[in-house]
Amino acid sequence: MPTSEIQGPPLAAVLAFTVIENIDDVARVERSAAHRMAKARGWHGWRVQQVVITEDADELVRLTVVAEPIGGGYRDEAAKFEFLTDKLGSRRSHRLDAFLSACGVTERVDDTREIKGRYFATKNRGRSDSDFGPLTNALVG
Repeated sequence: MPTSEIQGPPLAAVLAFTVIENIDDVARVERSAAHRMAKARGWHGWRVQQVVITEDADELVRLTVVAEPIGGGYRDEAAKFEFLTDKLGSRRSHRLDAFLSACGVTERVDDTREIKGRYFATKNRGRSDSDFGPLTNALVG
């Protein structure tokens, strides 16, 4: 009969490892385990570092969100997510709305500083609106 239980070392061995071993080794094991879990779930956590606005064609602006990795699925590099909208924010894509919702923004954003420092999660590198979600997607299984 197949089992869904996780097979691993006994809890006592895990606790002893975290108390006795070098802190760098414990951190390395934790990052490795978090990476495996994030890979299995498919979600990765991010924190918005910066939002850059540049003019684009047809009276549109390009929002470039630079985010640093956090939580499971440790990555060394920041990611960039790009969105197009009009200058007033009234012509937004479903993808931008999904990103804002994932960051916990429910109202209109008048200043990009409102987004800076917010947390969100992505899967599939945030390619579509269904690929954005709250940070809890990356932290829980």
